[in-house]
Amino acid sequence: MSNSVTRTFHSEGAELRFVKGAFESPGPATVRVRLRVPVLAGETVHVSRLPVGEWVGLEWRTLAEPQGIGISESRLWDEKGPIGRSLQSLLIDRLALD
Repeated sequence: MSNSVTRTFHSEGAELRFVKGAFESPGPATVRVRLRVPVLAGETVHVSRLPVGEWVGLEWRTLAEPQGIGISESRLWDEKGPIGRSLQSLLIDRLALD
C-alpha cells in the first residue's frame, strides 16, 4: 500500500491564507489566494477588471443538498476592491453530508 499524497491544485498550485473558516470546516470562509502556476497559460477567469497585485481574495459559501448536488459562490477582490464573482456547480458524495 502506498503512502503517496494526492496532488491537488489548491494544495500545490496556489498559496492559500485563510482569513476566516477553512476547507475542513462547514460554513462560509474567506481566503486570500496567490497562484504558484498559471491555471491556463495566457487565459483569465471572467472578471470586471484584471486583478492588481499577486493576491486575490475569495469570500465564499457552499450550499449543498442531501441529494448530493450543490453550488459554491464567491465574491472576488484584490487590493483595490471588487473584481468579480465566481459560481461552481458541485457533485458531492452523499456520505460527506452526514
